[in-house]
Amino acid sequence: MHCCYLPRRSVAAASKSKHVSLLDMKRANNIAITLSRFKVSNDEIKKAILTLDTGILDLDQLQMLLTLLPTSDEIKMLKVGGLPGCLMHF
Repeated sequence: MHCCYLPRRSVAAASKSKHVSLLDMKRANNIAITLSRFKVSNDEIKKAILTLDTGILDLDQLQMLLTLLPTSDEIKMLKVGGLPGCLMHF
């Protein structure tokens, strides 16, 4: 699940740069915890969704994934501000 690509910077530039967070820490942690429950890679999850493969994702797992979808506020934030140099895939 690709959100954006940020170019690499030197360690000195990275330490001076401002940290940008699109999600609050609690939401980011909840997403990470939920995704860690799946025993397959993000690419395999994507493929299972696109091919409707119920052998990989059952109804309960799909319902868990629905809770991870971006909120309308998060979508607006990305559309309005986003991150400079970010390639978004919606």
